[in-house]
Amino acid sequence: MTVAPLFLDISPWQSATVPPSAWARLAAAGLPWIGAGLKVSEGRIGYPAWFGAHWPAVREAGGDRYGVDWFRIGYGYWRRGVDATQQARVFLLEIERAGGLGDGDLLAVDVERGGNAGAVAAEVVDGASAWVETVRAETGRDVVLYA
Repeated sequence: MTVAPLFLDISPWQSATVPPSAWARLAAAGLPWIGAGLKVSEGRIGYPAWFGAHWPAVREAGGDRYGVDWFRIGYGYWRRGVDATQQARVFLLEIERAGGLGDGDLLAVDVERGGNAGAVAAEVVDGASAWVETVRAETGRDVVLYA
């Protein structure tokens, strides 16, 4: 049986007791583990202490695998009713504060129902698109839709 490559998705509220040093154990486990998706922001709220500790630790844990078969995904949780451009700028600021982007990094917008009750399709499409366009314009990178 072949197992597809796996990322571990984690956010501050899930990992209050997970130290940044834990990433080395995940990387050492090898395939199918190929990195981590870290929650960078939600709306206009960033997580500078948590994200600032984990973002560089994930890269360091990958060692020679980073950018080959070990990657980081930084994702921002889109919130309806909050200016999407401002949300994207908080996301980018948090990444910059944590050490910036490297060749083994992917960027994603997380669009879910949680906290977005009552959103209509056009609102979601317009808001997520504005978020993506802001990030793309600032970084020159494409953005993954994570939903």
